[in-house]
Amino acid sequence: MKQRIQVFSSHQVEVLRKLYYNDLKDTFKDVTLPKVEEEKDIKKHLGKKLYRKIPHIDTCVLYSASQRSNLFRKRFRHGGLTASIYQSDSVGGNQVGILTSTIATQNGCVFFDSVPDQKANTLGVLLRKTVPYESPLFSDEGYPWLWGIYKKHRSINHTAHSKEKRYKFARNRWSKLSVHNQVAEGNQRLLKSAFSAYNYVNPKYSQLYLNELSFIKSIKAIGMDRLVSAQREGFVPNVSRIYPRKNSYLRDQISNFEYKPLSLEERIKNKTASVLNQRKPELKLIYANEKLSKLISEMKRNDELWRNPEAKYYVKLKEKQYGSLAKKLWNLLKEQKNRKWINLNLTIKSSGIPKRRALRIVRRWAELKIVSIEDFSDYNADSQGYDYLVKLNLDFLPNLLYQQSREEFENKTKKNNRFIKIKIRKKNHGKNSYR
Repeated sequence: MKQRIQVFSSHQVEVLRKLYYNDLKDTFKDVTLPKVEEEKDIKKHLGKKLYRKIPHIDTCVLYSASQRSNLFRKRFRHGGLTASIYQSDSVGGNQVGILTSTIATQNGCVFFDSVPDQKANTLGVLLRKTVPYESPLFSDEGYPWLWGIYKKHRSINHTAHSKEKRYKFARNRWSKLSVHNQVAEGNQRLLKSAFSAYNYVNPKYSQLYLNELSFIKSIKAIGMDRLVSAQREGFVPNVSRIYPRKNSYLRDQISNFEYKPLSLEERIKNKTASVLNQRKPELKLIYANEKLSKLISEMKRNDELWRNPEAKYYVKLKEKQYGSLAKKLWNLLKEQKNRKWINLNLTIKSSGIPKRRALRIVRRWAELKIVSIEDFSDYNADSQGYDYLVKLNLDFLPNLLYQQSREEFENKTKKNNRFIKIKIRKKNHGKNSYR
């Protein structure tokens, strides 16, 4: 009986997901959010009725891998939630725990999905078929790749530090300007309470259990009437009314909804796939341009680092951090591509990226002719520091290395900034640096 309920719920969850998608698309079709730099309260801007319909996303771990499951070996080189669900590589790296992605709305639908990691290629597929691009989206800062994809995405920094030295963390680290993901976190608390009834669930059958709970939570919001009408319209697949023991129908349906854990080889392959410059259609223009020979060599150097098994893991970790910041900054600049020249200082301020790292990234781009930079700082007496205007020369950002080696740091001279053009600003130049 338990298996039949799970198969039935798995069929209906896909219908509820489509209905939820269409409702969000119609609700937020013509709705706009205030810009981040304006620092306006979103709840006051939208009103309570629309604000409660905004989806929240988060991830959590069920049945994490203990040290006993690793034969008492410690996982020194693993961090984050995925370190809690996989065994150590030295004992096979099999998945033991369950990593769950949650998409929830206040007093509305909730969808739980079993996922192998938190990468864009994994969570992005679930988000795309559940939440339309027109809808606002709240999350924590564990989804940096959402910048530039969902224009109405807002995130909350749970590790924000207080400006006062007496306190370590800020008071608004859980909710700021009505941006939070507590709806998803509250449903995850209910999920953990529900799964506490089971001593252990094999990751292979985790999606069946999650679909059962998703159906129970979502049908209250959608209603049985809409589900029946959707079945009449042909949204629901035909399901056999009889489950004979000799027939393999039930067994086949269970296998269709089983979660297939990734092997250690597949995880290692997926780990490097996102940081390599593979032969994509966007890269053909770069390889065909003879003027970008230095950029091509740097792309090859990036691939050599990630393919080298002897490279230090902390070097790769630092490069991943720089790569994430670079993609976030690139998406923000690409949004303003309708302007010929973009004010970099205002873009950095609105993004929250550390200025020193952002300047290193942009100078790296200028050196490789990815962008063009004009600097007005030497002739601007009103403010100190750099005043860059940036113009994008490419439509696609390749994967690069941003850290400096010891030799590059020691031999650093002013010639490294020769790619930055210094312009003379007029005396009566306005405050707005856009062109």
